[in-house]
Amino acid sequence: MAILKIITRISLIGLLFVLCVLLCACSFTGQQDHLIERLDAINRPFDLSVTPQGGTPAGEPVQLNIVSIGDILMHYPWQREFDSAGNSVFPEYFQYINDLTSNADLALCNIEAPFAGGEPAGYPLFNMGDTMAPAVKEAGFDVVYTAHNHMLDQQSDAVFRTVEVLRNANLLTTGSRLDVNEPNYAFVETKGVKIAIGAYTYESNPGAINGLPIPAHMTPYINSYTASYTEDLAEMKAVVDAGRAAGADLVVFYLHDGIEYSHVPSYEQRSVAQFLIDNGVDIIFCSHVHVVQPIELVTPTNGGTPVPVYWGMGNYISGQVVEWGMEPANEVGILADLNLTWNPATRQIDTIDMKYLPLWNTHYTSGGRMVNTVIPLRDDMDVATNPSIQISGHLQRALSAFDEVHAIVGDNISWQRS
Repeated sequence: MAILKIITRISLIGLLFVLCVLLCACSFTGQQDHLIERLDAINRPFDLSVTPQGGTPAGEPVQLNIVSIGDILMHYPWQREFDSAGNSVFPEYFQYINDLTSNADLALCNIEAPFAGGEPAGYPLFNMGDTMAPAVKEAGFDVVYTAHNHMLDQQSDAVFRTVEVLRNANLLTTGSRLDVNEPNYAFVETKGVKIAIGAYTYESNPGAINGLPIPAHMTPYINSYTASYTEDLAEMKAVVDAGRAAGADLVVFYLHDGIEYSHVPSYEQRSVAQFLIDNGVDIIFCSHVHVVQPIELVTPTNGGTPVPVYWGMGNYISGQVVEWGMEPANEVGILADLNLTWNPATRQIDTIDMKYLPLWNTHYTSGGRMVNTVIPLRDDMDVATNPSIQISGHLQRALSAFDEVHAIVGDNISWQRS
């Protein structure tokens, strides 16, 4: 009987051992399958078989209009924010496009200066007047890129204050943050489509922005990169992955990069953009070079849905004008006008329509003060009858500027899934 009990006990132990092995094997297989599924999702971001948690449910295709402008850059005396009556003059900058930005499903912009408080300042250490934040909000913008090469101009405290001022104006921010526990991207939902927006600025040399060393304690709070540093690229990829994990249907990236005053995208611009595209970014907007660059559809290395890239949106508003020793090319920019169809049933972009509006940054004297504004070339607006053009008499200068934009940026681009 004792021998029988021992045999029975050994059999039970063996059975339990076999069951444990089977359970571990199943668990490992499940983990392996999950890993393969994640890697597959990264490699094929537009053809996911599994809807991310919180993603858009299957339904009818959605038409989206996303717009973005380039650098809002305040040189002297453009940084003067009040007229003689004490009213902010910044809303004048957007008076001829604010219907477009207000009606867009998502409107983005880059304010290339920190909000440090006190007196506004221009080159070389910029400081934006606080009234720009409500002016941008009233113009219909939703998200402000805060990653740029002047973000450290007024030292660390201004990096945080910039985010606070913009958020207090009910604007979302991307490119810097107040707390390491908050996402380093913006997240919006429009027409049921969830969109993550990341933003990064290039480093002038490793560990410095515009020649200013990045304080060690600030590294977690600002988004910057050196193109040759794999750890920086890995961080950017992590932003894409985090946005997807949070349920983003689309991932937009803004890059503040390129060679100043060059109309040709640089090798580093292209390499970083291609890296992001290969890792799941759907749309890329760029500025920094203070001139316009072409628009292009860029295909992922392994194939798939092409990605619209606006290589250089130029200046929106700045003091880089001919009268101050700059070139006509510095007076222009574009409003990126992107239309696409998102198909929630297939989780793919079905159509892309890359358009843009040429913009000309102008200034003139009226009512005893200098007026700064931006003139767009719109089908529904006659440039010749634009009030600012009529007052300034700058019609031919504006038309020449628009011709230059078209010559460099090229034609609109359309794509449709076959």
